[in-house]
Amino acid sequence: MDMMKILFKLDPNKEIKLNIDQTNFDEIVKEITAHDNMREFNTAYLRLELSDEYKELGGLKDKDDIVMIRENGDDSSIFFTGYIEKVEISFKDNGGLGLEICAISSFAKLERTYLNQQTISECTGFRKLISKIMEASGIVNSVTIDDDVDDRVSFSFVHNFPALSFLRQLLFQKDLIFITSKDDTMRILKRSNYVPSVAPIPVITAGDPRISSLRITRG
Repeated sequence: MDMMKILFKLDPNKEIKLNIDQTNFDEIVKEITAHDNMREFNTAYLRLELSDEYKELGGLKDKDDIVMIRENGDDSSIFFTGYIEKVEISFKDNGGLGLEICAISSFAKLERTYLNQQTISECTGFRKLISKIMEASGIVNSVTIDDDVDDRVSFSFVHNFPALSFLRQLLFQKDLIFITSKDDTMRILKRSNYVPSVAPIPVITAGDPRISSLRITRG
């Protein structure tokens, strides 16, 4: 039997785990979708109804981390990792609560970060520059750069410049692209090495067989 585990990290020392299977799916889940998108950052949407057992989730807030994991026996796979972009919480008379959550890949922090010359002026190589951009954006996720990517880099003066736009400019100059995965990691590779995925779209169903509890789409 498939099972969905959702981990909410309210702060560095507090993690709440929500286990969902066919015995409690209809009671808890109103909607769960996750999108693994090759052109934009991965996103997820959750609408849940929870008993007072999970009242601590009433403390969820923007930027808290979230991980969605599918488990089947000893096998498990990550369907989404990121942070909460928006959360709406409704408290019920019975002590329970409703959650409506919009989540996005941690790499979306690049959209809200602005770079200045002093931040990157000492970066003499492409890999060091990419590392500095991620650090400035508060991103601790894994970024891998293919071995055949040249480490040479050049860039002009930067002042209050959006980090994501700067990254895309660098990649365009070197004919590179980046790909983010469901486990919220990033790979930078030559455009000529990119092979689009042709894997089938997996769908989990639980409870009512007409309900799709999680769908991965590739755009």
